[in-house]
Amino acid sequence: MVSDRTAAVCRLDDVVERPQVATIRVGHGVVEFNPQFIASLRRDDLKSVLAFEATRILLGHPYSRRLPQADLSYQASNLTVQECLRTKLPIPRARDVL
Repeated sequence: MVSDRTAAVCRLDDVVERPQVATIRVGHGVVEFNPQFIASLRRDDLKSVLAFEATRILLGHPYSRRLPQADLSYQASNLTVQECLRTKLPIPRARDVL
């Protein structure tokens, strides 16, 4: 089950099904998701993905502070969120990258 905090964050944004999105992405007040990706996840993995993206929304990463190097900004966002949540998702921790 998704936490109340995660659900509240998702209610702040529009949630839109987008088959052309590879997984899930957030930005500019929209949460876009690939329904096949979501359906492929186990319940605990879905919970982790949603918590990760909800945290990204709360932090405003990387969309509210877009840097000229978008890929670097996205990687920094992933590291930051992973350090906060320490999920089992295949996203590296800072100590693995730095």
